[in-house]
Amino acid sequence: MSNVSIYKFEDTTEIRVVEIEGNPWFVAKDALAGMGYPQTSHANILKKLADDEVILKQIQKGVRSVSLISESGLYKLVMRSDKPEAQRFQDWVTRDVLPAIRKDGAYIMGEEKVATGEMDEDAFVLKAIEILQRKIDRLSSENKQLTTERDGLSSVVGQRSSAGMTD
Repeated sequence: MSNVSIYKFEDTTEIRVVEIEGNPWFVAKDALAGMGYPQTSHANILKKLADDEVILKQIQKGVRSVSLISESGLYKLVMRSDKPEAQRFQDWVTRDVLPAIRKDGAYIMGEEKVATGEMDEDAFVLKAIEILQRKIDRLSSENKQLTTERDGLSSVVGQRSSAGMTD
């Protein structure tokens, strides 16, 4: 499965971003909601993008595939829109999220608040540590699940191997 990061736009809309081969891909449903588009219009909007700007991918085990928008596709949609929500979304993505991903490999919600003085650095570092701890917990849980699945498969393979053996 893919590594999914979740960012909050205007403290209300969660935007899931998936890194694929080092590039950010935005969950279409989230990005379009952030730009103020009703869900009923999403399919028509995505048709306006080039084939290499939209992909369908399963990003979470047991959950159906979702449409993902490339960075360039996201830029196109934001730049073409005259909706006020899209302008605010564009500012947030181009001023905060993408520069942070490019510079640091990640964006931590609230880091722009340090630059404006809305949050002190200590509070920001504490928030970053909490986010990293949640990620560690999630990855540990996934690791345990994969280990259990691997052990189950190894057991099945072992049973089949010994069943085929003769004395």
